[in-house]
This record gives sequence, C-alpha cells and structure tokens, in this order.
Amino acid sequence: MATLVNRLFDTYHINTLGFDVVFAEKDESSGLKNLEWLQQQYLKDDTGFANALNIAKPKLDYDQIFADS
Repeated sequence: MATLVNRLFDTYHINTLGFDVVFAEKDESSGLKNLEWLQQQYLKDDTGFANALNIAKPKLDYDQIFADS
C-alpha cells in the first residue's frame, strides 16, 4: 500500500487520496515480531543480532512505512 501511495503522489502527482476501508489489524507479515521473540528468548546477549535488528526494524514495520507514505 505504501508503494502505491508513494507512486500515486510522486509519479502521477495526485493531490488527494482517500481509502474507503478500515485497516483494523496490525500488519505482522514482515516477521519482525518473530525476530523480536528470538532476540528475547535466545539471543539476549548477542549484541550483533540486537544491532542488526535495530537497523532492520524501520524496514520491517510495514504499518509505520504505510503511515509515513
């Protein structure tokens, strides 16, 4: 959805966009929740994993990416 929104505004230069839908559930399809669980359960002391996860989080938070678009 974020890609669609960005393309409509950036490429086609639309002025307004509306959605007649409800986005009622959090999008967890990126696997971020599972990576955070792995960190908490098995990789608490792995600073390399923690750093990599912190770098990857913005790219895996699909709801925030959509909101930012």
